[in-house]
Amino acid sequence: MLDVVLGSICFRLNDKHKEIPEGKKRRGKRTIAKEKLYKHINKNIRIIKPAFNVGANTGIKTKEDYWFHPYRHWNFKPKEYQIDSNLFK
Repeated sequence: MLDVVLGSICFRLNDKHKEIPEGKKRRGKRTIAKEKLYKHINKNIRIIKPAFNVGANTGIKTKEDYWFHPYRHWNFKPKEYQIDSNLFK
């Protein structure tokens, strides 16, 4: 199940929900289904964490938060990365 949640978040963060197959005018059925799944998962996460941002860490205030938060989210980045300001949404 974790793979489904992470896959749907990756799908959305990489803008794959906007892809239209070559030679087609509309998005594919699977693309639409994946976007609906992402929206469903996001809606349920927002019940737990109302200010949830899929592109940022959920953060902690104390070490006890690791044990008591029902949902934790990390934004993984390599040590050496550069931000390309031309690619901002």
